[in-house]
Amino acid sequence: MRIRAKLDIRRPLKRKKQVLFNGRCSYVRFKYECLSLFCFYCGRLGYSDSFYEAKMMLDVEVAEMGWDLSLRTQSRRALSMTSIWLREESEGKNG
Repeated sequence: MRIRAKLDIRRPLKRKKQVLFNGRCSYVRFKYECLSLFCFYCGRLGYSDSFYEAKMMLDVEVAEMGWDLSLRTQSRRALSMTSIWLREESEGKNG
């Protein structure tokens, strides 16, 4: 089943959500499509700002963008490499 939903892009994506269906609690697992296009002008996913109609109606060369690349998250691998439980082999030995 595929469902299209509107999401706040400033919040992390959920992997699963507990729902109540016919009196039973159950988990729904989510999978997301990778959308490579992002409009920095309005903040919408799925298309770019290069041919955005509102930008053309402003009739200016440089427009203020509402978003920037700081929205990009770290990869899961990068997060696991900075774990407080990971340390160099020589750090844990008492000399």
